[in-house]
Amino acid sequence: MEDKVIELLKNIGYEYSEDDYSLLMFCIDKVVSELNSRCHVKKLPKGLFESACERVCGEFLYLLKTTGKLEEFDLEQAVSSVKVGDTSVNFGGTSSDEAFNVMLNRLRCSGEELIKCFRKIQF
Repeated sequence: MEDKVIELLKNIGYEYSEDDYSLLMFCIDKVVSELNSRCHVKKLPKGLFESACERVCGEFLYLLKTTGKLEEFDLEQAVSSVKVGDTSVNFGGTSSDEAFNVMLNRLRCSGEELIKCFRKIQF
């Protein structure tokens, strides 16, 4: 999952470095744990892998933004348009910060509708 998330971050416009490793691992563990808990399973279902990667990216960028460590990120490049799954959003006329927040929200909530498909009954 780590390689897929790093690739996605680079495609979004973030330059990943080895200094980001511990934060990225924290985000991966957090997202996988949350999805496993919501589905009542011990291992992430294969059908949620792509959504988990997008959620990790969103969580990672959100934490960087809230801690003020996302200064070198080019918001204009990253948010002209976003496509998540079959939904596409064009941000023409929207401020870069607003558009970035929309992108983060979409990434952090990716696959929400899929979770119920993989949910197990808990006794």
